[in-house]
Amino acid sequence: MCVPVTATDGLFSPALWSALAATGAAVAAFLAWQSQGRDHRERIRLDLYERRYEIYKATLDFYNDILVWKSAPEQFSARDRFFYAYQQSGFLFSKESGIEALLKQLFDYGSKVIAYNQSFEALRANPPLQIQLFEENNDILMRRFPAAFDELKLALAKYLNFHN
Repeated sequence: MCVPVTATDGLFSPALWSALAATGAAVAAFLAWQSQGRDHRERIRLDLYERRYEIYKATLDFYNDILVWKSAPEQFSARDRFFYAYQQSGFLFSKESGIEALLKQLFDYGSKVIAYNQSFEALRANPPLQIQLFEENNDILMRRFPAAFDELKLALAKYLNFHN
């Protein structure tokens, strides 16, 4: 037969019950604090991941727009988002990562393509220059930009793996 033990049975004094209750409350508070800290760290990691992923997305959108540049308002918006992402990258990645430098290179390539497309009609008056710039434009679009973008993806990979 089990007999419940109470504070009045003499086995545990009221002071001991108070100490046990205080210890239990302290342990519960500590565990809650640990959990909140872990949750806070995870929220910060997620926010950093999202900001870094936005840089990747802005780069991809910029590239897709310069491939078919028509000076449309949404293309200028994509260019501006990419420029903002490039500027922000200096705060989100270390200098040693090389990401900011790659984004600058991609922005410079894109700017050349945009300038070529916007001056296409004016270049008709100078066919040799038009041919030279056409070849450079195609080299940027088909070789240099994709190669630099591949480098960027490799550099970003360790920052965009949220499970590490």
